[in-house]
Amino acid sequence: MLRSRPVQSKSPDPRGAGMRSSIGAAVTLFLCTCSPVLPPESADPAGLVRGGSLVVDAPRLRSLDPLQATDVNSSSIAGEIMEGLVGYSPWDLHEIVPVLARDWSVSEDRREWTFRLRSEARFHDAPCFPAGRGRRITADDVRYSIERSLRHGRETVASSLRRLIAGADAYATEAADAVEGLEVLDPATIRFTLVRPGSAFLHGLASVAGWVVPHEAVEHYGSGFERQPVGTGPFRLGSWTEEALTLVRNEGYWRRDAEGRRLPYLDRIVLRSPRSIRRDDQSFSDLLDGSLHVLYFTGEIDWIQFAPLAALMERRGIRSESISKWNTIYYAWNMARGEVWSRARDVRRAIALAVRRPEPGQLLEPAGGLLPPGIPGCGTGRAPRERDLAQAKRLLADAGFPEGRGLPRLEIGTMGMGGVLEASVLDPLRELGIRFELRAAPWKQHWEGIDRGDYEFFRAGWIADYPDAENFFSVFYSRSTVNQTRYSSPEFDRAYERLRDLPVDDRGRAPLCSELERILRRDAPAAFLYHEKSFYLIHPAVRNLDPSLNPMERKYYEYVWLDPGHHS
Repeated sequence: MLRSRPVQSKSPDPRGAGMRSSIGAAVTLFLCTCSPVLPPESADPAGLVRGGSLVVDAPRLRSLDPLQATDVNSSSIAGEIMEGLVGYSPWDLHEIVPVLARDWSVSEDRREWTFRLRSEARFHDAPCFPAGRGRRITADDVRYSIERSLRHGRETVASSLRRLIAGADAYATEAADAVEGLEVLDPATIRFTLVRPGSAFLHGLASVAGWVVPHEAVEHYGSGFERQPVGTGPFRLGSWTEEALTLVRNEGYWRRDAEGRRLPYLDRIVLRSPRSIRRDDQSFSDLLDGSLHVLYFTGEIDWIQFAPLAALMERRGIRSESISKWNTIYYAWNMARGEVWSRARDVRRAIALAVRRPEPGQLLEPAGGLLPPGIPGCGTGRAPRERDLAQAKRLLADAGFPEGRGLPRLEIGTMGMGGVLEASVLDPLRELGIRFELRAAPWKQHWEGIDRGDYEFFRAGWIADYPDAENFFSVFYSRSTVNQTRYSSPEFDRAYERLRDLPVDDRGRAPLCSELERILRRDAPAAFLYHEKSFYLIHPAVRNLDPSLNPMERKYYEYVWLDPGHHS
């Protein structure tokens, strides 16, 4: 039976000593004296065995450089190689915990944050260092990495840090030679000064923008750094070929488990190149014989074909898990092009009503609005939006385009996925009399085209950078660097700014979220389609994978081990 794992919720912490910062309380702590994140006792049974290779069928990766690893597939693996000052607890994504920071203090006005580094954290051994020996991290490394993200990354990489750290925007745009609010106090201490308090600051440090890399590696490998990354994480890059990417245990990793044993437990992780369920059943044979441990799928797969296969695999001892992701897929308008589509609100509303959304219960859940179910900070999500073709036709007629007459051909940018799902979503536009043409492009070129403003209507989506509904609404904030629709509404901006400045657990957030969703539904800068799920088939030898099964796709493979009692 396929199990659907609920979204992580807050629960009593079983780890005992050591302070963590909950998302709601993170910005109100004046002193955090923190200890390493330790797993619950139940996650560390007496039978634990070190060593072995975890073999995973994984999606194709774009890059392992934090500046380019902006897609969830790349960042989830890059996060095993690199770390930041803080991160999310493997046991509860609502909590921000210390990683490379030993502790931190916060000024009374919540604008100055001072972090002290761990003395035991070192970069991986690599040829870029003298004698190939990795060195201890310093506050200068943190400053270098933040500055690199601000100036050389895409605007989306460091958006929260750029808007919160004093002088960050000026540095990013080369209007200043240094970041005013970034100060190295000594080799083990760094201070950040913010323009205003904001919970998104810690989230920014926990993101790819806050991951610490050595300047020696960036300079040594140049543009090749994305395939030769160096960090402080539990694994280092072993090899990367067309067939597989291999991560090897970092023997000098600083973190230990509750029993004092050094992490990670595994010798290596082998991520095999993606395979298609429709073309190749070799992965399923490999899973049954133990030469593959985890098989991963997400989003647009044939559920009718897949569900009975999952049931069959479970009868053979293979575990299955379905994880609701904190993401939303949609088609969005370029509101700055000035064509009829961006000028006529009722035309956009008609299309939002007409598009076909998937039926609930599959690996795609129909969207009722922008927010995915379970995202912290706004309570429950909206009910799925009902398709109403009759109302869509009335809106078109009221806008002066009965049965689509007078409307130009609509060019729609897609990522070349096409197929049954894309046709199912968009074909109802023909029933409105709207003529359209799909412009398919590879993944990278599609997003570059969106950034340039090439498309009138385009396929897009958002997955949570951090567990807060505010992160999703920032996509439509007029001053946001991630606003690809160029949508601008003073009413929306005012409500967003009020939401942004409230703690995630403030009761005043729920009505603001409802107001923001109402404005988006009225103005229709996008037609929200569905939220994806991730689906896993897991060999019984795999232990302690659960922390890696989460709605943000964060991976915590350092806690995984293989049970020798099962054939592998």
